[in-house]
Amino acid sequence: MTTTTHCPACLTPTNHPGLCRHCQGEWRNALHAIPLAIQALQLKAWRQTHTSHDAGRSTHATTPQPIDWTAQDQMQEITSLLNWIATLHDQKLATETHWPRLLNTILANLPHISQTDQAATAMRTTINTIARTWRMTDPTEDTHAIGECPQCHQPLFAQDSETVITCPTCHSQWDTQWLKTRRATRIAQTLQANTIQGTPSQIARWTTATTGIRTTGHQVSDWIRRGKLTAQRTPDGTQWQTSMQAILDAIQDRRTTHDTVGDLPKHHATRDTQTT
Repeated sequence: MTTTTHCPACLTPTNHPGLCRHCQGEWRNALHAIPLAIQALQLKAWRQTHTSHDAGRSTHATTPQPIDWTAQDQMQEITSLLNWIATLHDQKLATETHWPRLLNTILANLPHISQTDQAATAMRTTINTIARTWRMTDPTEDTHAIGECPQCHQPLFAQDSETVITCPTCHSQWDTQWLKTRRATRIAQTLQANTIQGTPSQIARWTTATTGIRTTGHQVSDWIRRGKLTAQRTPDGTQWQTSMQAILDAIQDRRTTHDTVGDLPKHHATRDTQTT
């Protein structure tokens, strides 16, 4: 008699314990992507350090920039992940730190590891880690502010294609659509209590004077167009209404996505915009 079980990752009925063949394949694909992911992180970590040779001497062609510690931390996270997965096969590998050796061991023994109790967690963590690495090294899609972590209040940002996001501070996971709805409700409530009204240039001058962060009217218009700043047109269509919280979220979003900060003449900061 054949006993039917379920894949712990996707709940598909199977006739064997552990992950189903599809999930094993997804996991294997993510593991095979690790060498390229680490290479991309290495390039990101040292992206602005170049060396040239002059009269037999090795000199820096450009001033070396600080190491990107975010990329360094991500590489360490991948190594720690591989170390943990490898111990699901053999506890003796707990002290191994050479990631290629760990990866080869995992790939060679993946069928056995896929039958362990923690295989589903390990698979999801691997896939999420690789996806996060690609976002760090090749952010081809804009990220947007979607709210804050309900658990630790860390501001959260996500791409439109993401359905689940992990808080970088407390590592809790949240549905992005729920966070967006929650944020939209909060902004709507704030909009009624603390409204800022004006043209994009007026809002930019108010933002600069209030926060000390130089902002231009072009940037405000771009934020509104790209959905990074929640704003509504006035009935006559000549101005925009937004809230201070929405502006602060847009500024934080700009800093996260490295939008260009424009130079604003100092005398603009002294002008007031209409507020209600």
